[in-house]
Amino acid sequence: MTAAFSDHASTHPVGKDSPCIALCTTALGDMVCRGCARTFDEVGQWPGFTSVQKQHVWRCLPHRHRLLAVAQCAGVLLDVETDVQGKEWGVMGLTDGLVRFALRERGWLEVLGAEGVQRQALTEKDGPAEVLSLLQLR
Repeated sequence: MTAAFSDHASTHPVGKDSPCIALCTTALGDMVCRGCARTFDEVGQWPGFTSVQKQHVWRCLPHRHRLLAVAQCAGVLLDVETDVQGKEWGVMGLTDGLVRFALRERGWLEVLGAEGVQRQALTEKDGPAEVLSLLQLR
C-alpha cells in the first residue's frame, strides 16, 4: 500500500487531549468527521470520556483515516460499525447498495457480506482508488 495508506499505530501526542484539527464535518451531518476521523457520538461525548475511552478512539483513528480516503474517492460519506467481536467496519453507499469493509493489518481488504467475510490481498501500490475499484467489482 502507498505510504499515506499504510498501517501505522496511532500515538496519542503528548499534551494533546483531543484529535480535533478544527475541520469538523460532523456539524455538517457527517457520521465520521473528515478532519479527525472521530464519530459524531465521540465528538459530542469526548469531554466526558475516561482516559481509557479516549485511548481506544486514538487507536481507531489511523484505520478510519484510510476508510475515509476510500469514501472520498467514491464521493460518498462514511459511517463506521463495530461487530460483536469488536472489529470496526467502514460503511458506505455505492451504486449497488451499502458496502461494509475494513483495511486490516498487513495489507488485507476485508468485505463483510451476507455470505461472510471476503478477503483480498492488497499490494504496496494499492491506494484508495484501487481499493474502491475492488469494492465496486465485488
